[in-house]
Amino acid sequence: MIDSLKDLVLKEFARFPGKHINETKFNKSIHILENNNGHYKNHDILVQEMINHVTHAGRMTDDAVKYTLIDSHSTYLSLKNSKVSSKYVFNVVSRCPLLETIILDGCLQVDDFVIQHVLKSCKNIKHISINNCRKITDITLVAIYNAIIIDKYKINTILIGGDFNVSQRGLEIFFNPLLIPHLIEINISGLSLSPIIMSNIVQYGVNIEIFGVSYATSYVINEHILTYFIKKFGKSLKRLDIAWLGAISNTLPIVIDSGVS
Repeated sequence: MIDSLKDLVLKEFARFPGKHINETKFNKSIHILENNNGHYKNHDILVQEMINHVTHAGRMTDDAVKYTLIDSHSTYLSLKNSKVSSKYVFNVVSRCPLLETIILDGCLQVDDFVIQHVLKSCKNIKHISINNCRKITDITLVAIYNAIIIDKYKINTILIGGDFNVSQRGLEIFFNPLLIPHLIEINISGLSLSPIIMSNIVQYGVNIEIFGVSYATSYVINEHILTYFIKKFGKSLKRLDIAWLGAISNTLPIVIDSGVS
């Protein structure tokens, strides 16, 4: 099968991003892609596709796709698993105040300061995904909590799986009766959990759609708790991630993965 013009351009950028760090060339390529075969695509969607290709090739650094090339009106941005610096993310967020979704999973340089800047700059933010960001600490939990409860942000996700510098005590304070009803997506896989955290989520959650709790110990997550969880949220639940829970048997009620990511 012959690659489309769009695929060829994206592959070229992914292989040799350094050749195309030129705003004139970049915008010319975007213009070609936007009008490829008469099918128009938004600038921000195409830039995101380009970022995805460069990241997949392992070349997404600060210089690969300069932050100034990202549409300042973007509402969605994913830098998942890229090698960008915290300064790059800071600059992107400053440039894109209309962001509603930002995905920074696996960005190892993202820290509490960056997330605080996201919250300060992007008043419409709803979805912040920071799984496997090892520099994130309880400071981020406090910042997100204050944004939701005090500043009335419409954030409905807390995706912090693999953020090992978040403490158990910080999670217990964060997941309280005031905050939990606001959340529809939660990922706390691989963290230091306690029965208090799980009990609060089950008791005070309202319409949880996605829940990740993989790698938890059996005294925190067991069949009794998960069965109750599934029965309570069965109508809203779209995905339940429970990998590597040693105490779980095949008697647990079946949940069909809807494919939502």
